[in-house]
Amino acid sequence: MLKEVPILKCDLSLNLLKSISPKLNALASLRELIVRNNVLTSIAPQLVLANLEILDVSFNKLTVLPEAVFTSFPSLQRLIATDNQVRY
Repeated sequence: MLKEVPILKCDLSLNLLKSISPKLNALASLRELIVRNNVLTSIAPQLVLANLEILDVSFNKLTVLPEAVFTSFPSLQRLIATDNQVRY
């Protein structure tokens, strides 16, 4: 019987993604999510990854970083969001 191995890192860069599916919630052990160089316009508040430490959403089309980014990822240590369209 095969042993289930937890996925710790997921790189979805360069896929023309418009959103991040909440189906990623199934990856409970995920520590690093890289979705750079896509066309993301938002981050779904339904996405909750308790063990996520690194989130890279750089080079997308985000205009806002919702508060959910900081509450849905309680273990987040590094957020990389350079080269988006976020307005302050």
